[in-house]
Amino acid sequence: MSEEQYEDEINLWELLIVIVKRKSLIIRITVAVFIFAVLYSFIATPVYKVSTTLMAKGESKSAVSSLGGLSGLASLAGVNLSSLGGGNSLDNIVLTLNSSDFI
Repeated sequence: MSEEQYEDEINLWELLIVIVKRKSLIIRITVAVFIFAVLYSFIATPVYKVSTTLMAKGESKSAVSSLGGLSGLASLAGVNLSSLGGGNSLDNIVLTLNSSDFI
């Protein structure tokens, strides 16, 4: 069988030769993009976005009961989950949220 090269076949050796010939261009573009990214990260103002959903106590089962057996594991880590489903009324929650400045 003769070694024919098809037109749509890729010769990896020729591709490597082209990359080596163009290595200075590839390096310059990479360095330019890196410098631009570093400058942008120092100049850009960070934007933080937070969203939350409040649910009245009577609308759903308590958060503690929905966690099942994880409340015992959380107490080992020093986290008190009993306050999630506790006796805070919706008015107290609204007063707490209004007591701090939110942007």
